[in-house]
Amino acid sequence: MTQQMEREAPTAEVPSGTPEAGGVADGLVERGRRPDASDLLGRVQVRAAVELGATELLVKDVARLGPGAVVQLDRLVGEPADLVVNGLALARGDVVVVDDHLGLRITELIGESDAGRG
Repeated sequence: MTQQMEREAPTAEVPSGTPEAGGVADGLVERGRRPDASDLLGRVQVRAAVELGATELLVKDVARLGPGAVVQLDRLVGEPADLVVNGLALARGDVVVVDDHLGLRITELIGESDAGRG
């Protein structure tokens, strides 16, 4: 055997239940119970955004955009903004300021039939 093969790779202590240790499922199996969907799905990250409004533009108009340009949206001042998660509108609410950051105070959850409304 070569000297390189005889050396052990450095190891680090990884707590059970972390992604490096195989995720939540490993920790649950070690305790003798199968993971359920909420255990596994609770660790999935999704992209959330707040949509103030939308509009349709011609490509030639997009090409003309520059500093100082204003794009008018389809919502009026005071109308609720949408919380969009992975492309799906899930809630509406009021834009608020939280410690110098923008936030959204949820005022309603959007049903499937309302999701396309803007």
